Amino acid sequence: RPLLITSDDIALTCEPVQAAHVKEYKNPDGDGVFKLTVKNNSSRPVEIPALLRDSHTKTILWEESVFVITDAGNHFFPGHGQARDVEPTLLEPNESVSTKLDTLTLHDLSWPQGGWRLHLRFCLGDKATEGSYYYFTDHHEPIRKNAQKKSSAIVN
Repeated sequence: RPLLITSDDIALTCEPVQAAHVKEYKNPDGDGVFKLTVKNNSSRPVEIPALLRDSHTKTILWEESVFVITDAGNHFFPGHGQARDVEPTLLEPNESVSTKLDTLTLHDLSWPQGGWRLHLRFCLGDKATEGSYYYFTDHHEPIRKNAQKKSSAIVN
């Protein structure tokens, strides 16, 4: 699909979600889950064509809207490409919306062996925000194998 834009009043941020069980030297930055937030910093409502929502339920379709760039290329979340009947999301003045996405669900990514800092660029239309975490094979590989079976990257 064509690149969908976001206005200058829209901010996209990400932050790693701390793991439930932190293990020193293995997952100091979490287990690949990131909280993404989109905020309208203006004093007027803003329609965001890049942030799609279901036109019936009004549920934001994060996996349709966000993709990730790594050194290995562009990567989509498992729920990408499933939606029909979509519309842009409208955010009221100073309103923000957030979700948590599990990057271990990403397919076609060359997962490092040993220990490696994995750099991710989360993209929403023409906006991007960067995050990273330390991927330690012995710790993250079993978690990743389970995550790969999921049909959605959204974490509740």
